Amino acid sequence: MSITIDILDLTKGSVISTELVEQMTGQKYGTPHYDLAVMVLAQEIDQHLRRKDIIVTICSVKGAIHILTDEAAALYNVRQSELAVNKLSRAYGRNRAVERKNLGEIDRRVHVRNVDLQGRMLTEVRRVRREFFIEEHQRKTPGLN
Repeated sequence: MSITIDILDLTKGSVISTELVEQMTGQKYGTPHYDLAVMVLAQEIDQHLRRKDIIVTICSVKGAIHILTDEAAALYNVRQSELAVNKLSRAYGRNRAVERKNLGEIDRRVHVRNVDLQGRMLTEVRRVRREFFIEEHQRKTPGLN
């Protein structure tokens, strides 16, 4: 038995329970198939809402699908971007460890270009973070007039 919901009724703070997701997907919670079904369902909901110009942050918590409130979304999205930068940093380190002499000519050029691009991206992220969080020095002693 497949159950459907009206996606447009979902608002920030809505939760689709694990039981409802199980009924909608036909998968049992705790299985790899369930995890995949939750991911696909969340993506479908997000895409449908985006087509209606409704932008929300959707995540899965213990098998339930949550449409996050603005406060929760702000924290969640920052954490996700930090994880993405860390993932890029690890990939860059692994790419630098690749032996170029074992690559063909074309693969070597592509690899060098990718390593250069990843390095530049990480450098810019670090530069922007430094500039953004460093406040201009304010003089604390009175000046002479």
